[in-house]
Amino acid sequence: MRRMPLSARILVTAVAALALVSCSSSDPADAKDGPKAAVSSFFDGIFAKDCKQAQGAVIATAAKQLTCEEVTKLGAYVGKASYKITKTTVTGDSAKVTLTFTTKEFGDNTSTVDVVKERGAWKVDPGTKKATTLP
Repeated sequence: MRRMPLSARILVTAVAALALVSCSSSDPADAKDGPKAAVSSFFDGIFAKDCKQAQGAVIATAAKQLTCEEVTKLGAYVGKASYKITKTTVTGDSAKVTLTFTTKEFGDNTSTVDVVKERGAWKVDPGTKKATTLP
């Protein structure tokens, strides 16, 4: 298996995890600064083609490598999709956000996005801390 480049991992994360969520709950995962909010912030930035917002929602290693050109391309690619977070599991300083996204081209798909606490804030981890491989 070969390692995916960072931009491909971010694209996979974006396509798999686009989420715009507004919910209220006593669950810490649902907090306005929790894992769901980090995922929403990242994808709000992608949809708006807002480079600073997208970069601010991912871990520092990824933010340094995520270019504004990639954010613009991702925003154009995913702009016609709909998304729903279906489950969030928090274990200490890491979380897994499971969601279903729907696109005209691919139909419904379910995927899980890693979110980690970095310097006290929840951030999307597109795979830069772990090996990510193509199937």
